[in-house]
Amino acid sequence: MRMKMEGCVQLIIGPMFSGKSTELIRRIHRYQHAKLKCLVVKYLFDTRHSDEMLVTHDKTLVMAMPVQTLAEVRPFLEKVDVIGIDEGQFYPDMQQIWARWWSLRHWMRHLSET
Repeated sequence: MRMKMEGCVQLIIGPMFSGKSTELIRRIHRYQHAKLKCLVVKYLFDTRHSDEMLVTHDKTLVMAMPVQTLAEVRPFLEKVDVIGIDEGQFYPDMQQIWARWWSLRHWMRHLSET
């Protein structure tokens, strides 16, 4: 039996080339190892390394769904335990979507910054 866990938001903040995406992938791999269903999204127009992979400068990678807006993630909310969002500043609907997700599921209970 799987326990229902309360959610949280974890922000990974830092300057360019500080390892933010590497840390995101590290956390996703940890959640996957714990048998949690993870969805990683990357900005649709970020095609520097791969269309469907989030790739870091040191070539660490994870499968990622390319989306232009976070509204495109809505159909997957009930199917995953963890959502990893790379380059959140690029999504024009970031603030509205997080507010909507909060009201729908009350997933986010605390905010931690790293």
